[in-house]
Amino acid sequence: DGADSIFMELTANYPTNAEINSIVFSNHTGPAYITFRPETGQTGKITQVDPGNGIDLITFDGAQKICFDGRPGGTGTGSEWTIRNTRTIDTAGVTIVFTNDASYNTLTYINIEGEPHFYYGIIEFYTEGGVTGNDSNTISNCYISDITVGGTPAKPRLGVWSGGILPNVNDGNTIDNCHFINIFNASNEYSACI
Repeated sequence: DGADSIFMELTANYPTNAEINSIVFSNHTGPAYITFRPETGQTGKITQVDPGNGIDLITFDGAQKICFDGRPGGTGTGSEWTIRNTRTIDTAGVTIVFTNDASYNTLTYINIEGEPHFYYGIIEFYTEGGVTGNDSNTISNCYISDITVGGTPAKPRLGVWSGGILPNVNDGNTIDNCHFINIFNASNEYSACI
């Protein structure tokens, strides 16, 4: 991985149901940045799966320098990639979690959907191990929402949640120009977008 940048593209052959399990990125620290995005000309790409009881769909476990860019070819302002955790029962996990010192990762122009269980967010920064916390990650120009296809009347309680154990606090993370849609659950004590 001596290159400056590595690009992995979702092509016309990438079907909606291509993934059958949760996805975990771990131990990548660079020096290259790895970018996942739709190929130029591709539209409406969807990564969706029911990962199982309490299992998160995508985990950045200590991973660094990974970018998910929903723009075909990485240009323009249109989001053409949806990442959806389809699990809707009480044991649903989050859609994307950053944990154990995940740092310098980016989510941009992605539609991120889920109906996480009770106190989870659709996206989480969570530290139970590691040394520094999950730092310097960026979420920009994303639509973060309840499941738009196949969901239930229940709404997620939190859009983005951050928590951990001292002294490994999450810091330097940026959430910029994101849209939060249908995130409110009156049956829970706390409900918020961030």
